[in-house]
Amino acid sequence: MLKRRFFRVLALVFAAAGLILFSILYNRQYEDGGLMEALRNPLFVVTLVFPFVPSIVLLWWSRRLDKKFRVMIQELRNRKD
Repeated sequence: MLKRRFFRVLALVFAAAGLILFSILYNRQYEDGGLMEALRNPLFVVTLVFPFVPSIVLLWWSRRLDKKFRVMIQELRNRKD
């Protein structure tokens, strides 16, 4: 239970860091151009997704642990009955 909460908090930290990293990368590459120009560039899409990959993985892992935890609790409840 503690592990899944830790992963969720860590995922939020990585999401915030990803947002900051994305804004820094966006400002460095597209200072003059607009958003539509950036969306036409495939590198921009990678730049958009890449900083959030650790957060997505940690959230996925946290949900997987949450499902295992719920199954374990349900089994314990069934044994008591």
